[in-house]
Amino acid sequence: MGHLEIKHLKMVQTIAGTGTLTRAAQALFLSQSALSQQLKEIETRLQTPLFHRTRKQMLLTPMGQKILATADQVIRMMEDTETDIARMVSGETGELKIGTQCMFCYRWLPKVMESFQEKFPNVELEIGNAFNASRELEKGIYNLVVSVLDETNEKLSKVPLFRDEYWLL
Repeated sequence: MGHLEIKHLKMVQTIAGTGTLTRAAQALFLSQSALSQQLKEIETRLQTPLFHRTRKQMLLTPMGQKILATADQVIRMMEDTETDIARMVSGETGELKIGTQCMFCYRWLPKVMESFQEKFPNVELEIGNAFNASRELEKGIYNLVVSVLDETNEKLSKVPLFRDEYWLL
């Protein structure tokens, strides 16, 4: 038994959609003979015809219909995945997990998070208590930790947010 590849799924989907090898070949930017060879190859591997060939069009066999149903699902899932990844890469969607180690952060953090959500409404925010910043960042529990501690870890980078002033009377 042969192995189906994405190109086979796209080929079956395109032939079924266009109805002829000639139009499918044009849509797939292949020669008609190359497409015909690919179809013959997968039918040989699968040991069954996928299309009934008539003078005017290609009609799916029951096996071809099964592959077309799979092709429709798989190709749609791949397109959705590509779209999701593009949105995540662009910052349009995703998630941001923030850990805090200090109670004073809660005074200003909600305002910052509100502003962030206005700019990135499709990014899910999660805020929690971080106990061991380095370990929790390395394990992916948090993407960012706000801390008053001055931990040193060469694998992580830190950025000072602000300095507190102390007043004595």
